[in-house]
Amino acid sequence: MQQVDDRFEFYTKEGADLNLPFASPRFSDTARGESVSNYSRKILDTIATASNVDVTTLLITSTTRTPEDQARIMYEQLGNGTISRYGSTGRAVIDIYHDSIKNGNDARQTRNAMRDTIQKYLDNGQRVSNHLGDPKVLNVFNISPTSISKDNIKTWEETLSQALDGNVISTYLGPRTRVYDSAYHIEINQPKNH
Repeated sequence: MQQVDDRFEFYTKEGADLNLPFASPRFSDTARGESVSNYSRKILDTIATASNVDVTTLLITSTTRTPEDQARIMYEQLGNGTISRYGSTGRAVIDIYHDSIKNGNDARQTRNAMRDTIQKYLDNGQRVSNHLGDPKVLNVFNISPTSISKDNIKTWEETLSQALDGNVISTYLGPRTRVYDSAYHIEINQPKNH
C-alpha cells in the first residue's frame, strides 16, 4: 500500500486543489450532505482510493446536528445500550435522561429535557458533541461500517490512521480504535480560504 502522504499531494494546511476530480459518498436521510465540504469529500475520496474502497459505496449516516438531533440520537443510544463516550457536558445530558426516566417522563418529555440541556451548553459556548459545531470550521461525519467490505476494512482503518498521523484528518474513531465508536467518526478541519 502506498503511503497516504503520497496520495495527499493536493492537500495543504491553507487549502486544497479541488480542481482534481473526485467522487462523493452517499448520505442517509438523516445526514446533511451540504455540511460536508468539497474539501472533505476530496480527502475522503483519497482515503477510500488508497484503501481500495469505492467512495460511492460509503454511507455517511450523520453530519452536523441540531440540539434536537443530538438529543434524539443520545436518547436512542441510551435506550438500546450503544451510547458513545462523552465528556462532562455529554455525561450531564445522560444524567438528565436517567433522571427523566426515573421520574416517569415519556420519550418526548425526556428528549425535550435533553435538548434543552444541550442548547444551554451551546448558549454558554460548550458542546456535547463536535457534531454540533460549525461545519465551515470543522466537518464532522460518521460512516457506516457496513458500507465497507470486510476485505477492505483493515486497509481502510490503516489509511485512516495514516491520515490522522499526517494531520490530514483531525480525529478518527471507530469500532476498533482505542476510544470506541460504533461508526467511523471522522473530523476534518476546514481551511480558512474555503
